Amino acid sequence: MLVKLDAACEYFAAVSADGRLRVWDTATSELRQECVPGDLGGDGARATCIAWSRPAGGGGESAKKSKHKKGSGLGRVAIGADTGRIIVVDLATASLAATLDKARGGHSAHVHDLLFDSKGATLFSAADDKVVVQWHVASGEALRSWRPDKEGVRRLALSHDDSTLVTAALTLKLWDVASGECTARLRGHAEHVHSLAMSAGGRFLLTAAGERHVHLWRADASAGGPATPGGGTPAGKAAGGGRQCLQSLALEHTVHAVEFEKGPAAVAAERAAEAAGSAYLRFAVLVGSGAVHVWAHIGPLDGGAAGSAVALPLRVVASLQLTINPAEAEAPAAGRRGALAQPASALQCPIYAANLVANSHAQTGAAQHSATLVLALGSAVSPTFKRVATPVPAPNDVKNAGSTDLVAVDPPANLAGVLRAEFTAAGGKGRRAPATGGEVVLGAQHMPPALPSLGKKRAAADAALGLTDGPTLGERADAALRASASRAPRAQPAAGGAAQGQSAANARALLEQALQSGDDALLEEVLSVRKAAVIEATIAQLPAELLRPLLAALVQRAQSQPARAMELTQWLQTLLTTHTSYFLVLPQLHVLLAPLYQ
Repeated sequence: MLVKLDAACEYFAAVSADGRLRVWDTATSELRQECVPGDLGGDGARATCIAWSRPAGGGGESAKKSKHKKGSGLGRVAIGADTGRIIVVDLATASLAATLDKARGGHSAHVHDLLFDSKGATLFSAADDKVVVQWHVASGEALRSWRPDKEGVRRLALSHDDSTLVTAALTLKLWDVASGECTARLRGHAEHVHSLAMSAGGRFLLTAAGERHVHLWRADASAGGPATPGGGTPAGKAAGGGRQCLQSLALEHTVHAVEFEKGPAAVAAERAAEAAGSAYLRFAVLVGSGAVHVWAHIGPLDGGAAGSAVALPLRVVASLQLTINPAEAEAPAAGRRGALAQPASALQCPIYAANLVANSHAQTGAAQHSATLVLALGSAVSPTFKRVATPVPAPNDVKNAGSTDLVAVDPPANLAGVLRAEFTAAGGKGRRAPATGGEVVLGAQHMPPALPSLGKKRAAADAALGLTDGPTLGERADAALRASASRAPRAQPAAGGAAQGQSAANARALLEQALQSGDDALLEEVLSVRKAAVIEATIAQLPAELLRPLLAALVQRAQSQPARAMELTQWLQTLLTTHTSYFLVLPQLHVLLAPLYQ
């Protein structure tokens, strides 16, 4: 799932594996927009990256209260695909605003990153074809394209004034946007950069390369010197002898994302520190264990001797670990469907995004202000949002300032059941497993509301396809099952092979792998299972984002191989009846199921 918080952290956008785009209000958790944006370049195309541009102020309260345009003030979202295509979606109307592809001078391979400028007029993109493209969003035409690095660029960043673009591969390169010239080169990574952030004032860069390492860099041109070919500057050193990489951090868990503090107060604090010959920075790191760590620095830029390994002392000012209290997940009645068994320990709550937003307080001065950590967490179907205050960073010459203790923040109690179900479906990967099992069935209360104004269109399409006549799909499935059972021979002990002997857990794991990788042979192996109990348990544990791909695969096989329709009926009926609430709100479901009526 792709996720993105807007610059002000007022809204949260997510693109699921089935291509559905949703936008939530982080203050109220209200679903503000939902749509299936458009064609990503072919069947099976997958969204790979997302960028967001919102107008200054976001439309204010009037936009939030608008009754006519639910998406008013949300701006535009750009989504890149593994086919090289980029689509731009207008969230106010939930419509496709532009399609940027190879025919317009764009990419021919997997798009790694997208980035809007501050006004939303220009979009930068980087892809596997090793090209970076600068787009004019309104016209949909490519303004400029170039190859910044022979290794291929993975991540992009832009200064707050849109004057400097940063491209990240194994080497970081700074580009003057107006002239297109490379002004600096920062070297030292042994692996490709998978996360990149630029500070609010543009003085520092933060990168994550490999699994557990985070690096802090100076972003001014003097730090790296001009990017001249064949330069002999050692990795990690500036042309003038100073350090490019100010500090490297090694964490215990895999780094998922890095983010600098955002907001006008952060820009003012960084500029004030620069004018005083000092430095101000604060950033958050989200790791795979579900924890968020916040580092800060106020003081001289060079904290040690020239050329030392540590150029400035960073201090951890806060750490957060979100968990569910075991008491909140107790089963009210044993044996009841949907009841939860008592877990042996707390269940970790997944965090999808974490951003720092500066809170401006004029009376405390530019450098002394608090910040709010905005978190998107919980269920992928219906996320929850929390705002956590972080301590005001003290100057580094103050001893024993700040705290490095983990802060336990309990999410809402109603998340316990949903997370337990998702934990069971995921096989417990990345989270602490309970001692005893239990099952929770996701119901209609966990599903997003239906898309607006689809009723008349769906009714007209059903009438045009003749879907309103004859028996229902459920009646047809029941009849097919009865007919298949009456003709089926007695089961033989040796029939079915290993496929019939595998457990529901194995079948579910193989089914997830087949759908995610597009492995038809593996999918056929799973679909050869005939045991009703295994099929029901496998489908019940399948993640929501894989339900539509499975349905599409089953329908495609039933249509292309009519002789197999009877064999696939049990899978189809179990899928549709187990996850009815999900499919009832799925856009264009009637089109997807139409081949079954033919």
